Amino acid sequence: MSLSLEKIDLLMERANVSYKEAKETLEETDGDLLEALIRLEKAEKILEPEKSASEKNRETKEAIKSKSKSFFNDLKETRFKIKNEEKNVLDVSLLTASVATLVTMPVSIFVLAVPYLFGHKIVIGKEQSEAKKDFETEK
Repeated sequence: MSLSLEKIDLLMERANVSYKEAKETLEETDGDLLEALIRLEKAEKILEPEKSASEKNRETKEAIKSKSKSFFNDLKETRFKIKNEEKNVLDVSLLTASVATLVTMPVSIFVLAVPYLFGHKIVIGKEQSEAKKDFETEK
């Protein structure tokens, strides 16, 4: 039995297998393309088609976009507080504090040192939700 290159190419295209695998499978099935596809499927040798460069680019862009969105949401939820013993002197999101620090770099170093001189604490953390606060006060 002779196998034509067209059959091998067709099987390679449909099943996304190598020349060797396509040829061997067609020889086993006496040139029957449908039977060869079924055998490859049962043996789980049918490979996923490779993604194009544009698809990989798009997936990478989406991953970067979602991670950066998550990062900035975390920055917005995290609070930067300067506390006195009895009250909060400053309470802003960490995103706001970071931007202000970057914009006013020389001054911000001084501003961050001053609260310690006056006995204040700098606290960075996520705000507790109202449900958690209520639960903790009930205990």
